[in-house]
Amino acid sequence: MNASQVGSYDYFKSSLISAPVPILDYQFHDNLLCHTAASCLAGTVATTVCAPADVLKSRLMSASSSQRPLDMLKQSLREEGPRFLFKGWTPAFIRLGPNTVLMFVFYELISELPSN
Repeated sequence: MNASQVGSYDYFKSSLISAPVPILDYQFHDNLLCHTAASCLAGTVATTVCAPADVLKSRLMSASSSQRPLDMLKQSLREEGPRFLFKGWTPAFIRLGPNTVLMFVFYELISELPSN
């Protein structure tokens, strides 16, 4: 999760600063608005990357002890299709999105403090 958060935050921040937003023709600058937008997008990426692992972990924890992980995955894919891997995405984003925004906004504010 941390790799997807940090990597995507840096990517989104540099992308937002480097070119105007299409259609809106708005140019971001290295400020609070840019940090908030980039971190919200990074939270979306991190939630999407982690969702399948979270769903599989939850299902394995609640499965009977006789069911093998690969069998559980095959059965879920057969019965529900690949979309089952993203069940609970919205609650996960509601938890992770604000956390990511606050983390990167505070990081940017702290990094701007003068070092003594």
